[in-house]
Order: sequence, then C-alpha cells, then structure tokens
Amino acid sequence: MLWVLLGIVSPMTAVAQNATSAYPPPEALRLLQIALQRNPSLISAHFEAGAAHSIDENLSTWDAPEIGVDFYQTPIASFPNPVKGEREIDYSVSQTIPFPGKLDAIARPHHLHGAAEESHADAIALDLRRQILSAYADLYKAQWRARLIQEDRQEVERLRGAAKVGYEGGMGSQADLLHAESEEASLDGEALQAEEEQVEAQASLSSLVGVVGAEDTVPQVDSLFPIPLPTGMSLDSLKNLAMGRRPDLESLHREIDMAQAEVKAKGEEAYPDFMLSGAYKDIQNNAGESQGFWSVGVDMKVPIAPWSDKGVRAGVDGAQLMQLKSENDYAAQALMANAEVERAAAALTSAQGRMELARDRQIPLARQALQSALASYQGGKTDFNSVLMAFRDTRMAREEYHVAVSDHLKAWAALEWATGGTLSSTSAPTTPKGD
Repeated sequence: MLWVLLGIVSPMTAVAQNATSAYPPPEALRLLQIALQRNPSLISAHFEAGAAHSIDENLSTWDAPEIGVDFYQTPIASFPNPVKGEREIDYSVSQTIPFPGKLDAIARPHHLHGAAEESHADAIALDLRRQILSAYADLYKAQWRARLIQEDRQEVERLRGAAKVGYEGGMGSQADLLHAESEEASLDGEALQAEEEQVEAQASLSSLVGVVGAEDTVPQVDSLFPIPLPTGMSLDSLKNLAMGRRPDLESLHREIDMAQAEVKAKGEEAYPDFMLSGAYKDIQNNAGESQGFWSVGVDMKVPIAPWSDKGVRAGVDGAQLMQLKSENDYAAQALMANAEVERAAAALTSAQGRMELARDRQIPLARQALQSALASYQGGKTDFNSVLMAFRDTRMAREEYHVAVSDHLKAWAALEWATGGTLSSTSAPTTPKGD
C-alpha cells in the first residue's frame, strides 16, 4: 500500500510530504534481498534439502552387478601365480533384483524429507524477513528519537530565552533559568543514550544483512506511515491463511507424509529380493583339453523367515510410532500458529490505535497546552514549571507516535511471519495529521 510520509521542519509544525512509499519499507526489503543471498542458516537448509534428494536418487537405483573370476585346482608349486597350471577358471556375473516397487518405497521417505527441508528453508527465509523488518523498526525508532531530542533541545533553548526575558522583566525567577538549563542537561544525556541505541540498531541490522560493500550500507530511515490490515482480513481469515501457507506447518506436513511412506517402506522389507547369476567354467580334463560349461542360478532372500520376521515387524512398529509423533507435532505447531496470529494481530491493532491516538489527539492537545502555558507564563499568570510540564507532555506525545510506528512495523512483520507470507497490497495514499 502507498501512503504519504511526514517530515518535521520544526518541533511545533508537521508538514505532509507529497511523496509516497510502499509498506513495508522498500529499503528494508532491499536489504532483505541481500540477506537472502548470504544467510548461512538459509544456505545450510538448502544444502540439507539437496542432500536428502541425493539419498533418494541413491536408494532408488539397483545395486551394482558383481563380476568374479575364480581359479580352481592350481598346483601348490605354482604359487603365487594362480594361472600357472590351473585346472579350472570360473567366470561369473550376478545381479540383485529387488521386488518390484520396493526401491521406490524405500527411497520415497527421503524424497519427502527433502521436500520438508525445502519448506524448512522457506521458514528460515520468512523468519529472516521478520527479523530484518523488526531491526529496521528499531533503527527507525532510534533515529527518530535522536532527531526529536535535537529538535526538543532547540525548543528548550527558546523556552530558556523566554524565562530569561521574564526574569529580566521581573516576572520570573532565577530558578526558572536553572530549570530550563537542567532540562537542557537532561536532553543532552538522552541524546547520548539515543546515539548508543542508534548504533546498536545499525549493528543488529548489519549483522542480519551481512554488510560488505557500499551497496549494503544501512540507511538513514525516513518517515513511515503504516497502513491498517487490508479490508476483509478478520482474525479467522488470518488463521486460515496461516494454516494454508505457513512453511513450518508445510514442513511438518511433509514429515507426516514421510512417516507414512516410511511405514510402507518398512512393510515392503518383508518382500523378497532376487539374485540372478550366470557363470562360465573353463575346465582342463586329464588329457589337457579345455572344456567349457555354463550355468545359471536364481536365488531369493526371504526376510520373513521365523528368525528374521521379528525385525521386520519391529521396523514397521517403529515407523508407525514416528508417524503418530509427526501428526502430534503438526497439531501442536498448528495450535501455536493460531496463538502467534492472535498475538501479532492484537499487537498490530494496538500499535495502529496508539499511533492514531498520538497523531490525532495527544500531539495536537499537547501542543495547544504548551502554547497556552507559554502564553500564560509570559503574561505572568502561571509559573515556569507549568511550561516545562506542558513541554514534557508534548515530547512524550511525539515520541509515543514514533514508538507506535516502530511497534506497528514489528507487529506487521510478526503477523506476516505468523501467517506465512506478505499481507499488503497497493492502496490510495493518505495524508497523516501528526508527526
């Protein structure tokens, strides 16, 4: 969605810009695209998926044939040369042939494991999006706090000038000047703290992105004006959205399929394997004449013999228990997903309400109260403490607005993560009323 952003030109005046910006912030999404190419956990997850698919291909192929050459009845005197004076040479080849469909059944769980790992990689990428948007929100809050403190510092200087005029005109006291200077010192201390918070936020975002070159530089965050949820997205629809597209749930669903395939594979281990072999015998008779013979053999491995059947059944039982475990893991994660959607939606609603309250009521009322207190002080009808209290209320209201904006972006990121994907679409821009 597109919205008009707001810029501050003085501590008392908000000016709406004509420019529009997408939400979530395009700059944050640009950093995300860089991070997706570098994140070690994400790269590792893709390698894991590829390895699982490689096992699938390995297990679905027949075993290699066996080829042998055997020398028989070679005189001891010819040692160590086995072909000197030998009486018989056997040439043989054999091939194990699995029961039809058995290899595919054995390989399929690994194929589904690879699909589960692919979904796991998608879950890591989605969580990386949440982390980067949250870190961007922290950077926004820290940079705006530093900006507001600088503007408030200038305003306090103006108030101190008013206190000085009042003192020189006999309407104030030296204490008023001291209170103004104390407020300046307090703001100077907060400025140092805000600088530290800004550095921490930049470091956090840089560590997620992996800053390497100038194109990866962590930006100065401009104004944001968050958007409400698109029309029609109720709590139930958000939960249904989560159930249908969350990659971690998809991964667990693949694990259920994998467990079911494993049960089938363990059951098919009871089916026999066959071995087809052929041999050619070159035999020297007593007259030294060479005679050739050939033979063909068919062997069968019987896994359900009385002494081996127990192992086959135990394998099936274990696979069935793992299937039950996977189903309960999915059910537990689905319950957690519903709770995560509820928390994120509640946080988003709260941040939206706080932001609108600060913008539409708290900031305008605090400004009017400050202007009234300043006029009363200059007219000798109130003391300087009333001016400072009104000034602090204005400061708190303005800072609360940007804290709410930051919390909104965090909640939006959390809701995207909880529902398994993006939420926003384009919308007509709107002009905010506060700063």
